[in-house]
Amino acid sequence: MAAAIAVAALERSFDDVLAVRGVDLEVGEGEIYGFLGPNGAGKTTTVRMLTTLLLPTGGRATVAGHDVVSEARRVRASIGVALQEAALDPLMTGRELIRLQATLQGLPGAEGRRRADDLLERVDLADAADHRVGTYSGGMQRRLDLAAALVHEPRVLFLDEPTTGLDPVSRKTIWEEVRALNDEGTTVFLTTQYLEEADQLADNVGIIDSGRIVAEGTPAALKAELGHPHIRLQLAEGSIAAAEEVCGRIGPLLPPVDGKTVLVEVEHGAGDIPRVVRALDEAGIEVGSLELVRPSLDDVFVAKTGLNGVFGALTQLRGFEVGAYESFIVPVSMLQGAGFTGAAAGVNLARDIEQGWLDRLLVSPAPRWVLLAGTVLAASARALIPATFVLAIALPLGAGWPGIDGLLVTYFMVAAMAAVAACWGSMLALRFKSQSAAPLMQAATMGAILLTPAYAPLVLLQGWLQDVARVNPVTQVLDAARQGFVGGVSWAETWPGLLALAGLLALLVALALREMRRTGA
Repeated sequence: MAAAIAVAALERSFDDVLAVRGVDLEVGEGEIYGFLGPNGAGKTTTVRMLTTLLLPTGGRATVAGHDVVSEARRVRASIGVALQEAALDPLMTGRELIRLQATLQGLPGAEGRRRADDLLERVDLADAADHRVGTYSGGMQRRLDLAAALVHEPRVLFLDEPTTGLDPVSRKTIWEEVRALNDEGTTVFLTTQYLEEADQLADNVGIIDSGRIVAEGTPAALKAELGHPHIRLQLAEGSIAAAEEVCGRIGPLLPPVDGKTVLVEVEHGAGDIPRVVRALDEAGIEVGSLELVRPSLDDVFVAKTGLNGVFGALTQLRGFEVGAYESFIVPVSMLQGAGFTGAAAGVNLARDIEQGWLDRLLVSPAPRWVLLAGTVLAASARALIPATFVLAIALPLGAGWPGIDGLLVTYFMVAAMAAVAACWGSMLALRFKSQSAAPLMQAATMGAILLTPAYAPLVLLQGWLQDVARVNPVTQVLDAARQGFVGGVSWAETWPGLLALAGLLALLVALALREMRRTGA
């Protein structure tokens, strides 16, 4: 069977985000192909590339035998498109809109009028054909949009979530029309979030998650991958433990959902029900209710896309292959350790002040700045110890080796971050002369790190958090520390971090020395 749609290594990026990455799929002539995925998985982006509304940034795709880039006009002449949001002029009547679409497709006037009347009749809008589209219900607008997509009798029809927001009756009407079109030979590429819809309509299903195809096959084959069906038993009388013992001799027991239900997997489905009932009856256990539960497409969807959200979205970023989050997070742990170490230096200084030890040092002829430098440099050196432990644990767990240059840059940033935190802690210790300032030392240090792209890249942060992270100087430090782990070291990425550290150190050293002078130290 010839391929109506053929896609190879298709890719689309938006700045640093790879919305579609290496998609391969093939849809045969006369097939209904269900394209599933969670929100943000890349469904609509893929459809927009296949319908020539968006240029790919990698790979190749053909639709109806034509390349979507070099033969875009031929593709557009061969396809019908009903996008997620129906693009309908509310001031036009349904008949006017279909006739306009016929004109845009190059149909002669008489043929266009005939085609419009036929389609309006087909989608059950003949009685409302001369009413303004703005007065149509949601279901009527969807059917009108479908009719507009069919006006030139396309070989391939793209339906992007055509039943979203429709009531069950309107949804069933769309389903029936899709089946009828397919029976007439039209290839249908259907994207949907309704798993039942794909199960009912699609010959084959592809599931996309984080820009990649994670499963493909017939609905029956995908469901079969999850294993055999199971029987759900609720007992009227008898012991759950005894029922589990009996059922366990028939098939594997599944984890119980409560203390009143037994779940047992059965190889032969409904054929095993009499065997289960007979075995329980012989054991004197009375069954209250029994249900055969087969794997559903919903189960397949959850199994294939369960690790979504931030971790799934991370794999859409350049430099983030599956499993790369370990490398992304290692420098955060190192800098957090440096922050704690620096804050601890301030706490120790506050303790020395309380115990009078600082006064003992201050009566020596050593310059005051030397005492501050000793505190800061000691914190910087100590911070490298937990950083090394973090690295030693992270590498066997899958973090990438940053290279010698990357490791040196990271260690420098860790030591400098500890110095910044130690200056902050020392300033507060000299200001309050009490260990009661410890929470402020630690909270400010850790807050500065948390208000960065610490756990997710900047492009994934939302609203005010992204705005704050963008201007937070610690973001520059973190980006510099990460270089070796998520890409490679470059001067362009390093110097902003160095400038940020130099600025923070200059400010906090000046404030700490000011506190020394103010208190007579």
